[in-house]
Amino acid sequence: MQKLGTLLFTTAMLGLMTPVIFADVSGQNAAYANNGNGNGGGNGGGNGGGNGGSKKSSEARGNSAAARGQAGGQAVGQGAGKAAPLAAQLKSLNSLNRNLNGVMNSADPKMAPMRSFITASAAYETAVDTEAAAAAAYADEYADLAEAAASLGLSDTPETWVSEIASLKAELEAAPVAEGEEGYDAYIAQFEAVAEAETEAAEALQAKGILDAAVAEVAATEGAASEDALISAIVDAYNATGNEVITVSDLTPEMIDYAKSQLGFGDADGAIDAYMSGL
Repeated sequence: MQKLGTLLFTTAMLGLMTPVIFADVSGQNAAYANNGNGNGGGNGGGNGGGNGGSKKSSEARGNSAAARGQAGGQAVGQGAGKAAPLAAQLKSLNSLNRNLNGVMNSADPKMAPMRSFITASAAYETAVDTEAAAAAAYADEYADLAEAAASLGLSDTPETWVSEIASLKAELEAAPVAEGEEGYDAYIAQFEAVAEAETEAAEALQAKGILDAAVAEVAATEGAASEDALISAIVDAYNATGNEVITVSDLTPEMIDYAKSQLGFGDADGAIDAYMSGL
C-alpha cells in the first residue's frame, strides 16, 4: 500500500471519517477478510462474486426465483401438462437457435426482448465481478489498518480508531520533543506510526466507499438479470409477432429450460457468455 508523507493527513481529515464508517469496517471485515481476500461481496445479489473470475449471473442469483415466488415454477407450471412436442411448443422461441450475431443484430422483433435480457445479464455479471474485486481490495486495506492500529496499541473497537488516532496525534503535538533531546528518536517513531495509521484509515475509508458503490450496483442490476426477468422476456418474445398472445401460465418448464440453455442462463454456455467474452 502506498504510504503518504508522514504529516500529510491532518486532524481535520480525520474528522471526516466518522466512527460509523468503522462500525461498518468491523462488521464486514469478517465477511471479507476471513474469506482469504478473494471471496468478495458479502451481501445482497453479489454474494458469490469473489472467486476471482467472471461469475455467471444466474449462479450468483442462485435460487432467486424461488425467493421471489418462483414465477417460473408455480405460475409457469400450469402449462406443464401440454402434450405438444417441444418443437411445437417453442414456436417463435426456435429463433433463439442462432449465433450471437444473429440474436444481437436481427431485425426480428422477437429478438428484442432477448437482446435486452442478454445485455442486462452482462451488466449484472460485470457488477458482481466489480464487487468481488472491491471486496478483496477492502479486505486488504482493512487488514493494513488493523495492523497499524495494533502497532499503536489501539482498542479492539474499530468504531473508535479514528478518534484514538486523533487523540494520539494531539498528545504528540502538545508535547513535542526537540531534536537532540532525550527521547527524540522514540517521539519521531511514534509520530510516524500515527501518521501511517492516518494513511491506512483514509485508504480503508476510500476502499469501503468503492465497495459500497459496487454493492449498490449489484442490487440495482440483479432484477433485470433474474429468472423472473427471463420469463418475462420469453413471453414478450412470443407476443412480439402479434400472431398470438400468451401469458406466463402458458409456458412450460421445457420451454423455459430451452431458453435458459440457448441464452446461457445457469451452468449452460450460451449467448450471454458469448456476449460477455466480446466485452
